[in-house]
Amino acid sequence: MNYLIPAPSHNQPFRVGMLIVTEDTKGNRFYLNDKIKSCQLNPQEILFYIKDAHDVGKHFGKRGEISQPNFIVQFAIAKIKESMQKEKESLDTDEADFISFNEVYCVVDVDNNLIEKPSGTTKSLLVTAYDEIDKAAKEYPNVKFNLIVSNECFEIWYILHFAELTEPLYRNKSAEGKKIRTDKGNNIENLQYNYLGVNNKSHKRYFDKLQKLPNSSEEEAIKRAKNLVARSTQNCPCENPSTDMYILIERLNEFAR
Repeated sequence: MNYLIPAPSHNQPFRVGMLIVTEDTKGNRFYLNDKIKSCQLNPQEILFYIKDAHDVGKHFGKRGEISQPNFIVQFAIAKIKESMQKEKESLDTDEADFISFNEVYCVVDVDNNLIEKPSGTTKSLLVTAYDEIDKAAKEYPNVKFNLIVSNECFEIWYILHFAELTEPLYRNKSAEGKKIRTDKGNNIENLQYNYLGVNNKSHKRYFDKLQKLPNSSEEEAIKRAKNLVARSTQNCPCENPSTDMYILIERLNEFAR
């Protein structure tokens, strides 16, 4: 279910409209919904809308089904255009039945997107997504676009609540073709189970677990994620392991009551 706060009327202006688009229908979307609820955001300060683009972003590559992050970005841009059109049509009404977005967050994983290339292009799926973000920022200068990338996957954010990460991580289905050593205790599923006691992507209560488990700290996760980015020798995306989730989390915390 989408978590949606209706926009206030025109005589009650709001400061921020936030669109969060995920490639996942389960794990990270459940987490983000619960995180937003926990912030008890004031609808007079922030409006938010979470939408998954899983069906839009599916891509069947050489290594099976993966998401296509450039499609995720295109989906978000389409939502921006739609909201702007509705805003234009509603200018003369007393009540606004639209959300006007000025911040967009596309939450994606690296997966195999640095390897897979659509036919007819030499660019990876992820690089193409960054190109789409740059294009959208120029087309809509009043909207802040953010590509929130986790390398290798969103679950790195959970693990950072408990520990620093240094070794490149892999999932059971992702080590092949990436030249990642698998003898360093760096399996994501194993680490996730060791720290959280569950590694099922369909689990609906990851946020609750992270609040209740001893030694879990969102503040430390933010610091550790920033350290990973700072230590990286590459840009867009940073090295494995890394995650940009701290950007979205810190932004939500700014509005927490």
